[in-house]
Amino acid sequence: MILTSKQVTELKEQLREYLGEAVCAALVDPTVMEVKVGEDGILHVEQQGKGWVKIGGYLSEARRRLALNISARLLNKTFNAQHSKLSGDEPLYGHRLQGFCPPTGNYTIHIRRHAPTNFTFADYIASGIMTPWQVATLCEHITKRSNILFAGATGSGKTALMGAAIAFLVESNEHGVLLEDTKEIHCEMPNFTRFLTSDDVTMEDLVKDVMRVKPSRIIIGETRGREFIAVQEAFMTGHRGCMTTLHADSAEATFTRGAVLGRKAGLPPEETWALMREALDVIVYIEVLPNKQRIVSQIKEVKKDGVTRKGERWLSQPEPLQGEAFTQ
Repeated sequence: MILTSKQVTELKEQLREYLGEAVCAALVDPTVMEVKVGEDGILHVEQQGKGWVKIGGYLSEARRRLALNISARLLNKTFNAQHSKLSGDEPLYGHRLQGFCPPTGNYTIHIRRHAPTNFTFADYIASGIMTPWQVATLCEHITKRSNILFAGATGSGKTALMGAAIAFLVESNEHGVLLEDTKEIHCEMPNFTRFLTSDDVTMEDLVKDVMRVKPSRIIIGETRGREFIAVQEAFMTGHRGCMTTLHADSAEATFTRGAVLGRKAGLPPEETWALMREALDVIVYIEVLPNKQRIVSQIKEVKKDGVTRKGERWLSQPEPLQGEAFTQ
């Protein structure tokens, strides 16, 4: 059912009412990275430099249910016991929404805020996340069109880091193609096309179809399933300068993680690792320290032919890395 503009306005006002002032304030707070309301109704936010904190605000189960049902209606999605997960751009500010109802969850709400603009590499140096040498190294790889994988744990900031790499390309006139599940990455490239997955179009479908629009660079928000193999193959088809992100606990562990995703596509680990070594040039790992400080701790070039060079660290195989896999 298509809603009229009047109906959309009225539903958004109801949504603001059910979410409450505390949640709405958090959604426009630039220091807030993520908002969560669990089944206990307590509002928690993740703030830059502080981690998760509990703030004032309580949403009853009834209010959470109404807020999610209204969101589903505005997103034109089914949300019930048979379709108990709601994913998409939350209707008020366009941030990334994940909602759950029984039997999956008791009307829980998770919203990840999108940054209004990309951080720049200068910002990363100023905040101590990267060193000038790291920035110079990464910029060199972007300029020479290396294929780059940004890795890190959940919430480490790998997508934001890839956004800084995209911001570095703002002066170029290359045709960038951006593939995402939800509209999360702020892209200022003057010549880019964004494609989003849907209920009937998977990320694997997008990766395969995007070749038809002749992209200069392919940028994929996150690889988390069987599309990982299609991504590696796309990186090997002459489309240099591609970027994506992956959940992993270290640069080395990206190969282990890749093997897990490769199995979903029916490939044994050895074939997946061979694809990764051929498709990827650089792995950048970002992590969160115990004091909540984010740092880029690893920038490693992927070893393809057994050659090592002094002063650079190369990856040749999954862990353990021994012998000539690395040189200091």
